[in-house]
Amino acid sequence: MLKNFLVIVLVYVSCEWLHTTCWDLGEKSIDEKDMAASDALKRTVQKSDCLCEGEKEFVHQRRMKTLDSLKKHNIKCELEDVPNIALVVSGGGQRAAVGMLGSIYQMEQDALLDTVLYMGGVSGSTWTMASLYKEPKWNVSSVIATQKGPKVELEEVSDWLMERGKEQNFSLSHLWGALTSSAVMKEMITNKFSEEATREALNPYPVYCAIDKHCFQEGPVEATWFEMTPHRCGFTDLGFYVDTPYLGSRFHSGELVEQREEMDMTTMQGILGSALAEDQTIKDMMPDWMTENGGDLHAYFQAYQLLHTMVNQKDHEDGNSSLRTNLEKVLEVDAIKKKPLKLESSATPEEKKVISEQWGLDFIKVLGVWCEGLEESPFKRLVCWMIKHVFPLVVKWEWGSINNFLYKHPDPKVPSNLQTRETLQLIDAGLMINAPYPSFLGPKRGVDLMIVLEYSAGNIFETLEFAQNYSRKMNKPFPQFNQSVLEEREQPKDFYVFEGQESEPTILYMPLFNLQNCQDKDDIAKEREEYTTFQLPYSAEKIDYLVEKAKVNMRNNKQKILQQIEKAVQRKQLMRNSERASVQDTDEGMKCVMQ
Repeated sequence: MLKNFLVIVLVYVSCEWLHTTCWDLGEKSIDEKDMAASDALKRTVQKSDCLCEGEKEFVHQRRMKTLDSLKKHNIKCELEDVPNIALVVSGGGQRAAVGMLGSIYQMEQDALLDTVLYMGGVSGSTWTMASLYKEPKWNVSSVIATQKGPKVELEEVSDWLMERGKEQNFSLSHLWGALTSSAVMKEMITNKFSEEATREALNPYPVYCAIDKHCFQEGPVEATWFEMTPHRCGFTDLGFYVDTPYLGSRFHSGELVEQREEMDMTTMQGILGSALAEDQTIKDMMPDWMTENGGDLHAYFQAYQLLHTMVNQKDHEDGNSSLRTNLEKVLEVDAIKKKPLKLESSATPEEKKVISEQWGLDFIKVLGVWCEGLEESPFKRLVCWMIKHVFPLVVKWEWGSINNFLYKHPDPKVPSNLQTRETLQLIDAGLMINAPYPSFLGPKRGVDLMIVLEYSAGNIFETLEFAQNYSRKMNKPFPQFNQSVLEEREQPKDFYVFEGQESEPTILYMPLFNLQNCQDKDDIAKEREEYTTFQLPYSAEKIDYLVEKAKVNMRNNKQKILQQIEKAVQRKQLMRNSERASVQDTDEGMKCVMQ
């Protein structure tokens, strides 16, 4: 921000405003000039390792609210001793989206939520964040009721998707956003994220996280993690940002050249939850008939998978399996499943590409014939539009395509593979670390305490290990933890404390399924299997059950959380007193020198 201040000063000096009268005819007032300079900065790429002014102001207001909350819990402290607490929520599809609602509900009931300064999410947890932050005053019960309610009408989904299809950077993320919003969250949120920048600090400051696909696959690691806040969006470790309304606009050499409309929250949900965007994730899920003959068919499998998801959902709603059965019969034709791809081991990459593309054209043609045979309905309208406009483009395998604000940026700290690309491909951050640790490590936000809600599938503690490895690479403070705790992966407790030293944050780690809300190791495994990441939207009964599981976790650990918050306060007090003592010693030393 010092750099920004100096730029403003230079603008003022160059205009020689000190030598003019504020209200001279034809001249701008000082206030107007200040606004003009500020607007000019907003239209440029900003380089900073500090918080922007908007976030600083929010943090100040929120810390005062936190101070009041701590006093109600009989935790005595001054404003400068209020710890910066981040609620760090993992991904995990609808399991994370639903579990998070249970946790947040209980935190509100126990007056814990107002102690939290930041809330960060990746993947499925960002879906719930979007629903919560839609309104200035949260209503968790209403969001739960919406998830248990009727689906979004297909006409609304079709209209939204076809309108987005007119955009230059239309990608599979738009389709995924439409599917997850309508089928899982049961609402299409058309709010713009930057609208939250003018709100009061009633709720924690939101940080949504993604990664750039190219940098994730090819490096460098410091150009991978991408964060979005109501005020600005950019690369966490590089420190390059644009103001949020300008994310997606065209920039060249750090300057705005064409402003585009800001994306809505449904589009953003599609980007943030696009776990299927990573090539290997898709290849691991492909059926044998798509892989046994070789070839690069993962893009077509994604098209097939999306269509299959829609067909399964429609059959589920209709109470039968006629659409799925009919689709499977169509795919049994010689042109698809029974037609070998004949990709010899000696075939060149070019030959494999030609054969795979021809297979893809046959695949799309067969699906088109199948779709035309459906009864007239909104479902047919949407599916036929997808086959015609989306599936032919799926071979590009583009997710989260937005204009790259670092294109041709002259700063040598911008990696070459960012400088030379006109577009970014932002995808699910959970593919790198399935919890938003990177945005809350280091001095920028100065987080003292992280409350980590772990809803991930697979190995418990994996996100913790990944975060620790990331911290070592990026030279960021991270607490040590005893490796013996990894032996508890299959039967974790409900609450762990990994205490930070010096500048390291303390981490409170809370797995969703554990020995306190499950009977034993086998019961934990059963619950994980019941609530896998990739499945049809949960029933109302499954949602209620999972919400209650998460509530119990939070309710059981209220006092432990408060104890750790009080320790964080004491730690800040000790550090402040130590700094004051150091200053006093320095002053005394200077007096001795002067005598």
